[in-house]
Amino acid sequence: MATKKNITVDGIEYVRADTAAAQNKEGLAYVVVRCRGASPHAGYLSEYDAATRTAILLEARRLWRWYGAQTLSDLAQLGTGKPADCKFNGPSIRVVLTEVDEIVTCSAAGMASIQGVATWTA
Repeated sequence: MATKKNITVDGIEYVRADTAAAQNKEGLAYVVVRCRGASPHAGYLSEYDAATRTAILLEARRLWRWYGAQTLSDLAQLGTGKPADCKFNGPSIRVVLTEVDEIVTCSAAGMASIQGVATWTA
């Protein structure tokens, strides 16, 4: 049986905090983006153009390797169960991603987990 994520009280719908879309930087959604020619990235979605399949992320991290999540969707929603094994670079100020195939909005838990992974350097 699926767990109910939202409840309605007096006509107002409430969303569980651990499943709500993560936002912070000026109200922008924190997302994971998968592209055809680049590793996945996580960051604040500043712009997306569906016609050109181009996204601009702020404070973006390249997700080289992730462990403790089976898919990028799991990583976005649940975070990583093995942050010490992940390889994420430090945040870039601004990244333009082309040939975007997928944009997954992160939950607050997913965002905190991704941002909490130590910066990987060679």
